[in-house]
Amino acid sequence: MRTILLFVTAAVILGACGSEDEELLSVKLKSESEYIKTGISCGLCAGVCLDSLAVTPNKLIYKRTTWGAGDPKTEIIEQAFTQKGWENLIGLVPLQEFGELELESCARCYDGCDYWLDIKSGGIENSISFAWNEFPEQVDSLTKALNSIKGQFNDN
Repeated sequence: MRTILLFVTAAVILGACGSEDEELLSVKLKSESEYIKTGISCGLCAGVCLDSLAVTPNKLIYKRTTWGAGDPKTEIIEQAFTQKGWENLIGLVPLQEFGELELESCARCYDGCDYWLDIKSGGIENSISFAWNEFPEQVDSLTKALNSIKGQFNDN
């Protein structure tokens, strides 16, 4: 019984952590008509366990939460983005195919990491999640480009 209670408690906490990133980005993107949101949510880990990136035609919002010795530390960085940059990113994904994808992973439930991706553009709006490094073919190029952008924030 104690094992079941611990498992349920851990699942609730892990689920809440991932949704916190998504909720913050949703608030910051409320007035945006187009966006790409992506992030990672991991089970048990140290270091960067949650990170997310929101991209619009005119801005980038990056959020990361790190754990080490002590309480979690959250950083939010916002910077300008260009229309050309947006067009390059959104052009990497076939929107119609993305809109039809139905993927929902829970690798974090087993101490792994999930990668989630939300896109709203061109009349298409969809959210998917999948195990880290198991990118669906339709979003492979986009996830690599988004990870490159996130890497620039982590280099600072």
